[in-house]
Amino acid sequence: MKAINPYLTFNGNCREAMNFYKECLGGELFFQTVGDSPLADKMPVQMKESILHSTLTRENLVLMGSDMVADGGLIKGNAVSLMLDCNSEEEIRNCYTKLGEDGEATHPPELTLRGALFGDLTDKYGNHCCCISLKVINRFVYLNSKQNQHGNLMKRIPAKNVSEYIKAFPPAVRAKLSEIRKTVKAIAPQADEVISYGIPGYKYHGMLFYFAAFTNHISVYPAPRNVEAFKKELAAYKGGKGTMQFPLDKPLPLGLIKRIIKFRIKANEEKTALKKVKPKKS
Repeated sequence: MKAINPYLTFNGNCREAMNFYKECLGGELFFQTVGDSPLADKMPVQMKESILHSTLTRENLVLMGSDMVADGGLIKGNAVSLMLDCNSEEEIRNCYTKLGEDGEATHPPELTLRGALFGDLTDKYGNHCCCISLKVINRFVYLNSKQNQHGNLMKRIPAKNVSEYIKAFPPAVRAKLSEIRKTVKAIAPQADEVISYGIPGYKYHGMLFYFAAFTNHISVYPAPRNVEAFKKELAAYKGGKGTMQFPLDKPLPLGLIKRIIKFRIKANEEKTALKKVKPKKS
């Protein structure tokens, strides 16, 4: 396999959207309309200006789009995001600002205490975008040291386990992370504790739960924002589609965290049970 590239479908506004992405990201943009294609005589006259295919290219970036909606209509889901790998802090902040115009800026870029500059948003066309700078990741971390008490950044020491991850933070942050860890272990003692993507995670019939410290908050993943039983309570917390942000200057909602972990345990167990009873293809 040579590559996997995102292909976006629009409801008649592909040209407008792809020009927007060009303004935000730069690059060369190509359009092919229905009227300029071999399909022209087979399609309704009103569709001749619709975009059959478009491609935005810039170095390693390839983004494609079309107005060709399937018979069932355009359905926006929440399972796929666009991940933008930026070359610098300046680029990630510029991309985030431009892409977030008239959209929903759910998590502005910030340097996490574990070294990643990360942000996510939903643009005005309903597409979820994550921005990260791999030139920044793994470079810095706040360390539990005398120098850190003055807010200085030092070279990152990668965590080999969750204990090391927590130990690297200032005492106040460390205490909150330890509370979350203790809560997860109490509710899901059968889960395997791991470091995944550089942050603490727990596995039980698949990935169960993550938590991570940022400059001003602690995030937990995944957050069941679309589940009716949690919608009202989770609305009080910032975050993306599947995350929650708990401010460092506020008490942790441990009761809510417990219920989410129990919900995740049940969901993972049910998913595993379904796989076991699913008939094999002959």
